[in-house]
Amino acid sequence: MAVQQIKKNEQELKELMIWSGRAGLWDDWVKFQAQARVQRKREEAEAEAFRIEFHNNISKDFIGDRYFLLKYASFLPLESKGHMQGFRNE
Repeated sequence: MAVQQIKKNEQELKELMIWSGRAGLWDDWVKFQAQARVQRKREEAEAEAFRIEFHNNISKDFIGDRYFLLKYASFLPLESKGHMQGFRNE
């Protein structure tokens, strides 16, 4: 139902542009739509590439942080400065 309504509206717009608009208006509109479609696809591809790169960087940072903590956790002087007071079992 909605597709039929869209096609009907597009046909009405085409007739209006051809009969009431300037010469070549419909052709310009079709070219504009094609360029906008290409631009949207390009933007979608760029956004997807950004999401993938962002995810990869977050994953690398997460793994790097965990590696650092595991490797150097024994050198962190947390307990000696009283940072862990509430967590000690006495």
